[in-house]
Amino acid sequence: MTLPLVSRIATAELARTGRSVGAVFSVNTLGTVLGAAVTGLWILPWLGLAGTLALGVAVNAAIGFVILGRRSARIRAALILGRRWRPRRW
Repeated sequence: MTLPLVSRIATAELARTGRSVGAVFSVNTLGTVLGAAVTGLWILPWLGLAGTLALGVAVNAAIGFVILGRRSARIRAALILGRRWRPRRW
């Protein structure tokens, strides 16, 4: 859920959509590779399966809240309370 949200936030103007989304996906790919290596080699043996899953959920939620904290109160209210939100037209 965080990748589409970050892609939308990173796209400020229509002319730069490809570049913005490409940058988001490249950072996501790098994070995926590093995360898989670190998890498999160190975190999973250290915390076990349940602890690793809980850590992953907590980190993903924290990243989502940081991203939401950078956006306007109207978007946060729409996402948290389930209100209908319409993005601005480009």
